[in-house]
Amino acid sequence: MYGRDAVLPIEFAVSTAQSKCAGENFQDDLFNRIHTLTGKVIVDRLEIQDNICKAQQRQKEQHDAGLSEVHFKIGDLVLLYQSQLRGKQKFQERWKGPYYVHEILGNGAYKLR
Repeated sequence: MYGRDAVLPIEFAVSTAQSKCAGENFQDDLFNRIHTLTGKVIVDRLEIQDNICKAQQRQKEQHDAGLSEVHFKIGDLVLLYQSQLRGKQKFQERWKGPYYVHEILGNGAYKLR
């Protein structure tokens, strides 16, 4: 188990070849095992980071594919969405308006009239 052979209870009473060999180079085997696992953890962590970056990029591409930009011109009629309605107001109308687009401010912001 965990890179070692199981020691049977009978091997404590009767010495076997396995029990004799286990005590001779235990420290060396332990050091080699730790060194192997440490290197494997570093390699696995780098591989995991790479996989996460690839998955996030793929998810971003899928999300961006479904988006469509909406541009309004000055004078267009629009409705204003009220996202702050909660609690008792949740049955109120969430859309208010219509309003005219008065000015384009940039980054998807508009001044309404």
